[in-house]
Amino acid sequence: MKIISILFVFTIALFANFEDGKKVFDAKCSSCHKEYIPMNLLKENFLEKNNTLLNLKAPSANLIVWAMFDSSKKIGDENDKEFQEIEINGYLKSYLENPDRFNSICDDSALGHYENKSSMKGVLSEDDYLNLTTYFMEFKNNIKEEDVYKNQNTLKKKNKIS
Repeated sequence: MKIISILFVFTIALFANFEDGKKVFDAKCSSCHKEYIPMNLLKENFLEKNNTLLNLKAPSANLIVWAMFDSSKKIGDENDKEFQEIEINGYLKSYLENPDRFNSICDDSALGHYENKSSMKGVLSEDDYLNLTTYFMEFKNNIKEEDVYKNQNTLKKKNKIS
């Protein structure tokens, strides 16, 4: 079993990268899930505004990352990244193919605001799961709040010029 786990992690490391995972997220997840919403805005939306501020139908990617790595429902041991990667990949495949609110890692106070997740069985390939695993594992190192604001301001300026 340990050999299989090592081979699996080696395969992930060889073929999966953040950008490929971002492409999968953008193509197959972003119609329901926003990529990044600042945590203070998410807190205000759910704790003060009962989701009337953002009207989210699914958690943002950064909220999923928070749930995976920082919440009480986090997946795996952060001190063993290779095994954590295997556990996250397994969780993604299991949950996305058979969504169940009782198996969700989402915060309970926000979960009731989301629509029921439909199965992604047959929509995501094994490579997609590997790439999404890497995307979520490397999210914090690649998506920074200040970069999101910078990109939004650049887009606003371009739209005013056009």
